[in-house]
Amino acid sequence: MQRNNFYFFVLLLAIILTTLNYMLYRTTISRAEDYSSIMRVSELIEQNYVSPLDKEKMVTDAINGIITQNLDKYSCFFSAKQIEQYDKNINNEYKGIGVQISVINNELTVIMPFKNSPAMAAGVLPGDVILEIDGESSLGWNTSKAAEKLSGPGSIEVVMKIRHPDNSEEVVKIQREKIHAPTIQGWKSDENDWQYMLDENEKIGYIQISQFVDGTTQDFLKEYNKLATEGMKALIMDLRSNPGGSLTEACSLVDKFLPGGTIITTRGRAIDQAHHASVEGTLPDIPLVILANSESASASEIVAGALQDHKRATVVGLRTYGKGLIQSVYELPDANLTTLAGVLKITTAYYYLPNGRCVQRIEGSDTWGVEPDVEVDIASDNVISLIALRAKLLGFPFEKMIKAFDNPELKVMTETDDFENIKKYDDQLNEALKQCQILLAKEQPVKTAA
Repeated sequence: MQRNNFYFFVLLLAIILTTLNYMLYRTTISRAEDYSSIMRVSELIEQNYVSPLDKEKMVTDAINGIITQNLDKYSCFFSAKQIEQYDKNINNEYKGIGVQISVINNELTVIMPFKNSPAMAAGVLPGDVILEIDGESSLGWNTSKAAEKLSGPGSIEVVMKIRHPDNSEEVVKIQREKIHAPTIQGWKSDENDWQYMLDENEKIGYIQISQFVDGTTQDFLKEYNKLATEGMKALIMDLRSNPGGSLTEACSLVDKFLPGGTIITTRGRAIDQAHHASVEGTLPDIPLVILANSESASASEIVAGALQDHKRATVVGLRTYGKGLIQSVYELPDANLTTLAGVLKITTAYYYLPNGRCVQRIEGSDTWGVEPDVEVDIASDNVISLIALRAKLLGFPFEKMIKAFDNPELKVMTETDDFENIKKYDDQLNEALKQCQILLAKEQPVKTAA
């Protein structure tokens, strides 16, 4: 009886394995049939086209065609010839020209060249409009694309065509160098030391985060704790034009402001993972206002959106950029499995905020990014004055600004208190101050009169 049972189970296992093998065979045949036309076309071209073709280029072009016609703009393929460039990408072997940029009136505008940077040495000024980079028009570009064009491997020269504030145009050649730019800044630089207490009377602190890299949260906490010892009662976190960066650092920062709950969820066809806050190390529940704009992207959107959804922060400014995706990298070996034939990088998941909103701007969708609680733009009349003011606050030689800009406001600016200038020219920061005052008075955030 036991022997009969044994034979029965062996027979059953054989049937299951045979069925699975048949299903796998049919699936393989089905997939092959799906792509048989591509293989046949390639074969006919290779055998019959009037001139011989580069096989590797044919394959690369075919793959790129699939990606560009069907996938998003962030997905890409690196051929065997491009893998060296890819390695430099993932190893962060990048250098830049040292400049902070933003899109103002649909133009790529220099906010500030960093101190002692190649851009400053080349004479680039705050308020300069970048018209071309390496012969390519910058019209319609966002800051992310501009950053990609301005940075790169090695000490390669960048050629920019710029329009100065006096409307004169100039072509400048700038050698890339390794740039060390602080990710945490105050509202004003005083002899290489940042000032973080914006409103001494109301005790409102200000911390700007330019991007999220390893150590950003720790650097933020260092300045936050200093402000706390100075009696800070409310905080403004400035994420305007922050392109994003490390997801780990963004979640770590949000965790400091929440005692629990979901920070962000990543979902795709093969990914479903949530990041949660913990009670350990939570900062005091003081009023928090976050500044964001249309150039705030990725990790900065996670910070603003998560804290907004948990009603921990009031967001002031403009709707954010809408970039919240995860990409996976697949290395493709050659036929001999000895070297890489290519590297495929595709989008495999999106970020979702605690309220279920997808951060990524997906074609056809009206919900993306982070909507501000209080929508405020910079008044067009204040744009030039604000660029000049930021340059002055960051320690840029203001005499150059007065000379470059034909604007009588700049001379008045030198005779006025910096804090009063901020309230006059930075409409968004001024509104953030008002919202802090409202929160300190235990009122609900509402749009105040301009």
